[in-house]
Amino acid sequence: MIESFDTPANGEFYPVSGGTMAAFRLSGPVLDATFKGPAGESDALSCTLSPDQRKMTCTGAISTQDGKTETYTDVYDRN
Repeated sequence: MIESFDTPANGEFYPVSGGTMAAFRLSGPVLDATFKGPAGESDALSCTLSPDQRKMTCTGAISTQDGKTETYTDVYDRN
């Protein structure tokens, strides 16, 4: 699934879809993103590109509205 968002990477929250707000900040090779859902859930992640720009690694934490948090790592590899 591919999702795209047309918002500035200035760290401010903007609506993206279905009541979800998102904030992005780009600092060199690092993209930080935070999503806040309408029911109080959130997802904060930080993505870094490899020097050859063939792999992107994102680490993050998803929090539910009842305060439970789960961490994750996603790796995207361009073949």
